[in-house]
Amino acid sequence: MKPLKKTIKKIRERIGVTPTVFADILGVNFQTVWNWGKGNTNPTDSIRADIFQVLLDAIMEDELPIIETDIELLVSCTRDPQDSTMIRILLDKLNETGKGK
Repeated sequence: MKPLKKTIKKIRERIGVTPTVFADILGVNFQTVWNWGKGNTNPTDSIRADIFQVLLDAIMEDELPIIETDIELLVSCTRDPQDSTMIRILLDKLNETGKGK
């Protein structure tokens, strides 16, 4: 699996938190997030799901407007091509309702 270091950083920056706060949100230590950021390790599937949920929650709770890169970020947290399709459909529907930009 390719390192998710750029994706992790983009998601963290997208929700506007420091690496330390991101680690706290995910229930991991700072060193773990640092290792992801350096590409030394990747999050487990369980943590990938948590990262997906953190970004999705931020979007759904009106903390963030939907932008095109959200699709890419959410898709990068999934492994199943069907998930990617469902994410695109969900965000398209949200955009239709005026939630997205």
